[in-house]
Amino acid sequence: MFSTSVLITLGAIALGIAHAVLSRRMNPYEELPYEGLPEPVRSELDRIVPGFKSRTARITKKRDQVRVEGELDGETLRVEADLDRAGGLVELEVERELGSYQRSRIDDAELPEFVIREMERVLGVDLPRFERRVALGTKRADVPHYVVKGDAGDWKWEIAVGEDGRLLEVEKERRGRR
Repeated sequence: MFSTSVLITLGAIALGIAHAVLSRRMNPYEELPYEGLPEPVRSELDRIVPGFKSRTARITKKRDQVRVEGELDGETLRVEADLDRAGGLVELEVERELGSYQRSRIDDAELPEFVIREMERVLGVDLPRFERRVALGTKRADVPHYVVKGDAGDWKWEIAVGEDGRLLEVEKERRGRR
């Protein structure tokens, strides 16, 4: 006779498998080589994180969401992108795996020069229109870094740079998406 805990465990496993199957069926995707991803996603990744090497890449059957996992400098990066109906980029997130974080607001004058240089590099053509909304000092998995949020034309940006000058995270989202 099975104990209650064994039955609960088996039920939880069955629910997990059912959830995975239904999620895949409701939001089917296809695995692709990195080169098969939509050009707007590849060109932004090549510009923002040069040297990124994809391990997995997938796109939904509706071709509106892209998920990529890979590495840069031996560290895992996760990429999520959303596309509009015409295949244009509406949101891009690039993130290193660092765990949870705490943030505190800092003055713009406290931003180190290396953060400003990396921010300028990532913003590229959007730099002249960038209006900084907030600068944050952050500690994530005991890694101090800086986060700059702001707007540039039709885009909202969030850029995180480590104390060592490495780009840790980028979020780029089109205003009034889709």
